[in-house]
Amino acid sequence: MANNEHKDPRNNPQPEDEQAKGTAGEQPESRQESESEWEEVEEKGDLPAEYTHVSSNDVDEKAMASIPTGWGARVRFGFIVLLVTVVGFGGWAYFAPLDGAAIADGKVVVESQNRVVQHLEGGIVAEILVNDGDRVEGGDPLVVLSDTRSRADLSIVESELKEVLGREARLLAERVGAGSIDFPEELTRAKDTDQSVKNIIAGQKELFRARKEAFDGRMAIYQQRMDALKQQMRGLESMNVNLQSRIDSYQKELENWQALFEEELTDLTRINEMQRELFRLQGEKDANEAQIAELKVRVGETRSEMLVNRQEFAERVATELREVQQSRADLMARRTALQDTLQRTTLHAPASGTVVGKQVYTVGGIVRPGDTLMEIVPEDQEYIITARVQPQDIDRIAVGQLADLQLAAFNLQMAHVIEGEVVGISADAFENEQNGERYYEARVKLTEAGMNRMNEQGMFLVSGMPATVLIKTGERTLFQYLLEPITRMFSRAFREA
Repeated sequence: MANNEHKDPRNNPQPEDEQAKGTAGEQPESRQESESEWEEVEEKGDLPAEYTHVSSNDVDEKAMASIPTGWGARVRFGFIVLLVTVVGFGGWAYFAPLDGAAIADGKVVVESQNRVVQHLEGGIVAEILVNDGDRVEGGDPLVVLSDTRSRADLSIVESELKEVLGREARLLAERVGAGSIDFPEELTRAKDTDQSVKNIIAGQKELFRARKEAFDGRMAIYQQRMDALKQQMRGLESMNVNLQSRIDSYQKELENWQALFEEELTDLTRINEMQRELFRLQGEKDANEAQIAELKVRVGETRSEMLVNRQEFAERVATELREVQQSRADLMARRTALQDTLQRTTLHAPASGTVVGKQVYTVGGIVRPGDTLMEIVPEDQEYIITARVQPQDIDRIAVGQLADLQLAAFNLQMAHVIEGEVVGISADAFENEQNGERYYEARVKLTEAGMNRMNEQGMFLVSGMPATVLIKTGERTLFQYLLEPITRMFSRAFREA
């Protein structure tokens, strides 16, 4: 009985101060609701056995009033917390500066770029001397291509060039009218060891002799013809001298006979005979003069023919010489190109470094012109990061801005964020051949602080290493960041197209 009374809260009156406190804050309706709830519990028999004998009339109203039943304080508290959160976050978003950054994907490359090993003409692989990862010195042989075709082409060109050099020497001698050919040293030096050169020299000498004899023969004929005409002219001139002497003698004799005729010492018969003889002699002399004039014309014609023939020969020699010299220039250029091709059948390392990206593996395989056979990563070269910047970010990027570099090969922790600096931006956008997206290329170089951080962390860069580049674009608040798209939208709204 004592225990039941101890457990029944309705038989244990509360202290007066607690009763007063509970009563002061309770309304009649709350007390009625509490009593009705106890009565319902008793009717259903849900109370423990020790509480079933207690009557609802014994419940202390002041004790029931102490049970908290209102939600107003909780709502007010929640509202205050929400208000403080919103105002605090809004103030932070409006006033607190945040670092802005343009994020770009990039990769590590050598500042001077990898040296690409290619062959201009291509060919057949004869020997492969290196593998990926091999270290080579500048000038070391890497791949040997077959030189059979190049050597054959070079041999043909050199044979043609020797022939052309022999022809050029002969034509130069013919142009100046020399008595012999002065062959170039390239031929004279090889005539004792190269049978083809010996044959070329002999052939050109024989042709030179034959052409010279033919030319000299034609000139001799013209000269003989002119000499004959001149001889005829001299004979006629000599006859005219004799005729003139006879004419002078007859003229004097005629004058004497005329004097006798005037004295009537003779008749006209003798005078007429002498006049007739004078006319005959003068006619003969005039005929000789005409023939001499004709002979002079023939001598001039012969001399002209001789000069024309000489000029034609000189022009023919000059034309042939121009063609030969042009052929010589072409053949020498071809020989130089073929010698270069023959020399480049062995591909050498363009710089000291490490072989990467090897693309040729089969001896006897075909290398197409311009194909990349491998690359050389140069040694002792500084590394930079090339980043692909989106076009919408390019207006916020400038040379000299700092950037945070996150290298995917290392842990992406803050301790492994390396400082860099933008040292170059492409003047125009590029297009990604795979997806067609356009981008600008930014070149980022490690700062001294970034290099020190890498040395402290024991990290080192390797060509081709992927990196994430965060180019710092300045400070702005979160509010400005969120408001920017809206302001852009309104700046474009309500405008006519």
